[in-house]
Amino acid sequence: MKRNLYTILFLLTPYLIFAQCYNLVWADEFNGSTLDATKWTYQTGASGWGNNELQYYTDRTDNAYVSGGSLKIEAKSESYMGANYTSARIRSINQGDWTYGKMEASIKLPEGQGIWPAFWMMPTESVYGIWPASGEIDIMEYLGHQTDRVYATCHYGNTYLDKSSSGSTYVKPTGNYNDGAFHTFTVEWEPTQIRWYVDGTQFHTFNAGDESPYHFPFDQDFHFILNVAVGGNWPGNPDGTTMFPQIMEVDYVRVYQELDDIDINGEITVEPTANGVTYAVPNISGTTYNWSVPSGATLASGQGTHEIDVDWGNGNSSGNIQVTMTNACGTATRALGVTVTPNLTPNPGFEQDFSNWQSDLFNGASASFSINTSDVRSGSKSMCVNVSGVGPDTWNIQISPADISLTNGESYTIHFWAKADVPNRQMSMAVINASTFAYYTGNTYTLSDNWQFFSHTFNATATAIGNINMQFGHETGTFCLDDFLFARTAVLPIELVSFQGRLDGRQALLNWETASESEFSHFLIEKSNDGKTYETIGRIEGLNQADGAVYSFVDSDIFEHNYYRLKAVDLDGTYEYSHVIYLETNTDKTLHAYPNPTSNTLNLNWEMKGETFSYEIWNGIGQRILQGQTNESSMSIDMSSLECGIYYLKLMNENGQLMSTQIIKG
Repeated sequence: MKRNLYTILFLLTPYLIFAQCYNLVWADEFNGSTLDATKWTYQTGASGWGNNELQYYTDRTDNAYVSGGSLKIEAKSESYMGANYTSARIRSINQGDWTYGKMEASIKLPEGQGIWPAFWMMPTESVYGIWPASGEIDIMEYLGHQTDRVYATCHYGNTYLDKSSSGSTYVKPTGNYNDGAFHTFTVEWEPTQIRWYVDGTQFHTFNAGDESPYHFPFDQDFHFILNVAVGGNWPGNPDGTTMFPQIMEVDYVRVYQELDDIDINGEITVEPTANGVTYAVPNISGTTYNWSVPSGATLASGQGTHEIDVDWGNGNSSGNIQVTMTNACGTATRALGVTVTPNLTPNPGFEQDFSNWQSDLFNGASASFSINTSDVRSGSKSMCVNVSGVGPDTWNIQISPADISLTNGESYTIHFWAKADVPNRQMSMAVINASTFAYYTGNTYTLSDNWQFFSHTFNATATAIGNINMQFGHETGTFCLDDFLFARTAVLPIELVSFQGRLDGRQALLNWETASESEFSHFLIEKSNDGKTYETIGRIEGLNQADGAVYSFVDSDIFEHNYYRLKAVDLDGTYEYSHVIYLETNTDKTLHAYPNPTSNTLNLNWEMKGETFSYEIWNGIGQRILQGQTNESSMSIDMSSLECGIYYLKLMNENGQLMSTQIIKG
């Protein structure tokens, strides 16, 4: 309704080209005496920063300081840590990250040959791969020897050698940008368009589609970077005309968003019985907040405010945290899907591509990391690394999940599946301190050319933030990784690492494996011919082995449509269900579902006769989630209300003929 109203206003007043209703959601006015550590962190070091720059970025107040209501980033000519210049580079990563909005800063610019200040944004998670695949938004770049102009650019592409960009130069109508005045540099970033402004004048536009034939990566969280570089490929190096020090002064940095673009911040993966988990949206003046939590969870505190604490109860309360915000801009409801799981690392199967994973190459090693959709252990994606050149150490090629929290004395377990292009290739795993790089534990593994399961349990020797580095620097070749788990051993349930089935004549052959079994009793094999009502058709006693076991079951009484699931029962009577396997004896019908994985809209078309078709979507424990009917042979289903996970789609005609497929909601 809000956007329709804006359309009407546009028709009535043609000069209102864009009619957003923006809310101030984040700002740093630099009114204190020190840099706000809750909003900014330093990046330090030299090595050229990919552009042959000459400065050493420090975290000293000599190079970045707050005074008189502004931030000063000061480039100096001095010998420091082997460099001839110093400066500062700060960023808001994991403390100020957004998808869409109006981002702006008020800045005084320096001058001089080789002086290169910038206000820009980089992806917080490189979901689509390393630069430039995941994008870059340069809100303002300025060369100190061209004082009458600034630059705006966005970068994208596949690899460093296969990249593109879109940008413009804005020349100041009168005067120069080293005039001692503050100038405002802005982007307005929407799902299908990014617009650049200087002092309110729009001078560049980038539309979704302009990136063709590359991917459009500007649909993920980005964070700010403020820096002053010295020298480099683009500006050239300082010369005899360059005066030091040179200062970029920042009066403020602000972020505005429409209500529909505001995200809930908080953990999307929590441990069973986790309590006091905080979820928040920006504290916007004049706004009311109404929260809801999944059944089984408790809203412990904060209702009516912008921030709540949630107790996750018995560990079976996965679902959406939801908030409805109302102010003069209107009303918007935002949701965040939360999964209660023992796995402490999100995106364990690369279903969200490289989100929450960091890949690194060191010391001349060469490799490419990619998402594989044709060879997976489970789900629809895996990660593969093609190693073309190794460095001096095995850790020179690595991929790591997001930082992990370790508690001294706690037992942790790591599970993963891996394979290589040929047998007997080696990889390794190391758990290290994220700051000091101290080694805690690890192992080396020999892979085959089939998926293999690996497990490692250890006791933490310190309370620290750690990294789990999956290391591929042993030898050249192709290595693949899937289904990664890192959990506290104490809360790790029986882990079904495989549940598969196939038809063999008039028999259904089921087999499964476990990674570990603790206090485990037995499996019940349950079956349904409609996906709704299940009955127990067999029982297999657990072997109760710490390193897991292999099981099988044969069903000789099969139907045309066969749904199977496992019920894993512990000694105390508690139980868990596996995912559902569907086996169909009649396979002469075709159902196409795309995109799969899907996000919000699932498209269907099929080859089956009938005048009326009904569809049902079921979750993995036999609950019907969605249903509907159509008289067409194709349709679209709104999946936006569903949590991320695996679902089962059934399509039936009026004669009861059925087609089914598995759907992954990402």
